[in-house]
Amino acid sequence: MRIVITGGLGYIGSHLLIELLNKNYEVLVIDNLSNSKITIIDKIKKITNKDFSFFKADLKDLRNIKKILDNFRPDSVIHLAGLKSVEESIKNPKLYHRNNVIASNNLLNAMNAVSCRAIIFMSSATVYGSPNYFPIDEYHSAKPINPYGFSKLKVEELINTWTSSNSSNSSIIFRCFNPIGAHSSGFIGEDPISSPNNLLPIIAEVVSGKKEYVSIFGNDYETQDGTAQRDYVDIQDITNAQILAIKYINNSNKVNEIINIGSGKGTSVIKFINTFERICNKKINKKFQPRREGDISKSIASNKKAYKILNWRPKYNCEHSCKAFWHWRNSNK
Repeated sequence: MRIVITGGLGYIGSHLLIELLNKNYEVLVIDNLSNSKITIIDKIKKITNKDFSFFKADLKDLRNIKKILDNFRPDSVIHLAGLKSVEESIKNPKLYHRNNVIASNNLLNAMNAVSCRAIIFMSSATVYGSPNYFPIDEYHSAKPINPYGFSKLKVEELINTWTSSNSSNSSIIFRCFNPIGAHSSGFIGEDPISSPNNLLPIIAEVVSGKKEYVSIFGNDYETQDGTAQRDYVDIQDITNAQILAIKYINNSNKVNEIINIGSGKGTSVIKFINTFERICNKKINKKFQPRREGDISKSIASNKKAYKILNWRPKYNCEHSCKAFWHWRNSNK
């Protein structure tokens, strides 16, 4: 089977790529390297001892994307490319519309041009906005409260319209909660080019001395310790869900599903930092800051549908993910 991964050298994409190559899929990666590094290619080849095609390209360039897909003729596309910072999206919403919405629409048009009829899209739990109940299931209303969430929801709408437009088109939309962890090889992990936005790499920068402290935005939420709770899901669990989705979408006549990918457990920022302190055996400096615009107090997934449709359940907890991440950081000093 021939698969295209957009954003395939990024955090989620690189881990998925390893598993696809290990399972002997023929893979082409499209990545504009805006938040990933070309050196990932050699690391993946070292881990898998397999080769794959790579094109540095931007989904906003429709002509080029059509040409790449026409030459490769994929059976499926896994769409991971896009910007993903809530804070940045608030500062520059038009940037997020161009890079997430317009780019995704181009991808669907290119797929139509080469009769590629299956897409798996990595959306985000941010589309739910401020939750009305927990755990959050797929029937919960989608009312994003920041431009990043709006852009993800708009792409979902584009994909649903595309899926409905042709009886042969199929799609799975994953609403992913908070990915963490690193590959067991110690070769790859979450390594953003710009300043990190996610908690685990920020903590690691404090431990390594690059940052003075971890900023904790808000300590007056209605949670057990006053800090925000998030559903952290291991990168390997996310990858496993995607592998199951590929099999499901290609063994079914018609698929049009939205599925949560989360651990089903909430972990507060303080509890998360305490867990990492135990693992690295170092005190982590922290400083409370005012709440950020666009943040919510709590986010916990219901993953019952993922089990029902894909027979997927998370295997790894936060401690495992932190250990894997710390192993990767120590292996790449």
